[in-house]
Amino acid sequence: MTSPIFVFVTLFISIPLLLCTIFYFKFGRELLKARASVAPVKFIELIALKLRKIPSDVIIDARIKAANNGINISIDDLATHFLAGGNVNMVVDGLVSAKEKNLNLTFDQIAKLDFEDKNIPTVFNCRECGAEVTTTKICKNCHAKFPAIDSKSYKKLRKAKVMFVAGLTIIVITIVIKLLEK
Repeated sequence: MTSPIFVFVTLFISIPLLLCTIFYFKFGRELLKARASVAPVKFIELIALKLRKIPSDVIIDARIKAANNGINISIDDLATHFLAGGNVNMVVDGLVSAKEKNLNLTFDQIAKLDFEDKNIPTVFNCRECGAEVTTTKICKNCHAKFPAIDSKSYKKLRKAKVMFVAGLTIIVITIVIKLLEK
């Protein structure tokens, strides 16, 4: 018969080790690539990209390219532009070429040009208050961070977070019960 101390020690060592291994294989490559190229990305930002089903390698590669050319772009701006249907790499290339030609263009201006090239409207309704905002701005009425996300995808994101936390809790409780039964 196994002692309860052995069960608890095994539980508190194996579960964090398993979670660290899973997170390393899921996010480790992108984190290391971003750190090595002096464009650090927070772990929370990577999780947010995965939950929103945005290819993190595209966003991180675009941010690295911009950082290598001395341009500071946030992950939020790139993700919002991607969710709105824009081409993130084209915008970063436009910023780099504008900087080389000494043009004073902002991310918002080049993103707007990208949308005009694809005939995508640059004005959307905010998911929180319904006011019209551009895709890369914070809503002036309610200060929503990602106004271009429609309410349907925002609700899916919330539901995915709740399901993840609930599922993880159920798994841990199940493992503890099975170990204590032995």
